[in-house]
Amino acid sequence: MAEPGKIEDLIKSHAGKILGYLIRLLGNFDDAEDLHQEVLLKALVHWRAQGLPQEPLAWLFMTAKNLAIDHLRRHQTAEKNLQKLQIESPQGDELTGYLEDDLLRLIFTCSHPSLNDETRVSLTLRSVAGLRLSEVANAFLVSPSTMEQRLVRAKRKIKLAGIPFEIPTGQQIAVRLHGVLQTVYLLFNEGYSASSGASLVNVSICDEALGLGKLLVDLFPGNAEVLALLALMLLQDSRRDARSTDTGALVLLKDQNRTNWNHDQIKLGLEILDQSLGLKQRPAFFQLQATIAALHAQAESFEKTDWAEIGLVYQVLLKHVPVKSDAVVIWLNYAVVLAMQGQFQEGLSLLTELQPGLLNYHPYYLARAELQLMATEAGDPGISIDTSPEEDLEKALSLTRNDAERQYLQARLKQIRQKKG
Repeated sequence: MAEPGKIEDLIKSHAGKILGYLIRLLGNFDDAEDLHQEVLLKALVHWRAQGLPQEPLAWLFMTAKNLAIDHLRRHQTAEKNLQKLQIESPQGDELTGYLEDDLLRLIFTCSHPSLNDETRVSLTLRSVAGLRLSEVANAFLVSPSTMEQRLVRAKRKIKLAGIPFEIPTGQQIAVRLHGVLQTVYLLFNEGYSASSGASLVNVSICDEALGLGKLLVDLFPGNAEVLALLALMLLQDSRRDARSTDTGALVLLKDQNRTNWNHDQIKLGLEILDQSLGLKQRPAFFQLQATIAALHAQAESFEKTDWAEIGLVYQVLLKHVPVKSDAVVIWLNYAVVLAMQGQFQEGLSLLTELQPGLLNYHPYYLARAELQLMATEAGDPGISIDTSPEEDLEKALSLTRNDAERQYLQARLKQIRQKKG
């Protein structure tokens, strides 16, 4: 008999496919989610009592199909729709492909450009990744009731806006696929640098994003950007264990112990990036981001990082995001890269230009403080900045909601003040 944890993981791994299938049949989230919960509950009870069926996905599919037939009969759906539903019985690989199309429809719906970033990530966690409502709420540090209200509003918007539950076709698929990749990357970033809470990293969310990245590689074989996103997440995630101290405080890249990086994961990320580059498709956003991550991963030490090469890749990347207000964080990173090449004045000048778009972004103030300190230590005070490094660190401290970052900022402030005497 399977262990309860294994049963729950198996159910969760197929949850998005079954929900997508039910939404397509019933035409709306609400009815589909009610039946979806019934399917999952039946599986949980039956599998715990009787053991796992030989084909778990087929069992879930048939249960969902039968519940959908009953639902449609009760609501007097057209007989021809019922007949079509009753005779469809894909099996084996055909069933897997059949349900993956429904999952893909669900992914595109949850990542629709008319939804804001937080809504897209929340819907993806709940509907595609199959997280419980409490888990999604915890990721954003809100109550389950608050998260439920957000999701209800999102589904209402999908309905009122007439967002179709379909896979885009033609030229639209490339545009919409980029939005899907952005949603998965937003999801990863929320886990990798949790916006709030006690821990720097929310491991479960990182893992969900990586899982979705692998799924997209399977669904879109031979797509360079899809491969590049997975490579990027693997390379960044490889530093997970080195990014905080034993007490949980943030450790910046320059201070990380690189022996604590996951080198097997780095090797895999580099191999996938090579596959992406080998497709000879025009370099795009995630390929360039992954290339930068690879250059960091391959450096023996922070001091031996090829900052000039990273700067060149950033210059190409920024051509894909030419409007600073649309990609201020990328421009912020480029300002830091300029400083790492000894161009302190250029880096600080760029930060000054970026400030209006980053007023409430605490990493901006940390970056500006560190660039000022680097310039001073190098004997190049750079341009005149209205605030001191200490004031910038205090501002960053006032804005962060993450305990790991707060702990680092407090220690850094103390260090600077002690050095000044």
